Amino acid sequence: MFSSLHTGCATIKALCLSHFFPATTKYVWAYTGMLYWAAMYLLHHYLIDVVGGMSLPPPSSAYSS
Repeated sequence: MFSSLHTGCATIKALCLSHFFPATTKYVWAYTGMLYWAAMYLLHHYLIDVVGGMSLPPPSSAYSS
């Protein structure tokens, strides 16, 4: 499995922006969801790549806090 750097970076940015700017949470996650969809629709990544990319940043961000 090769996790998607597109979705990993988008996820970590969404986590950070949601944490520091709570008012933007729904917009940031909507953008992140569209990026997930676009990565699969444009055939840059398969579903398993997107799932891997979005599941790696939360544990690493919790560990670094």
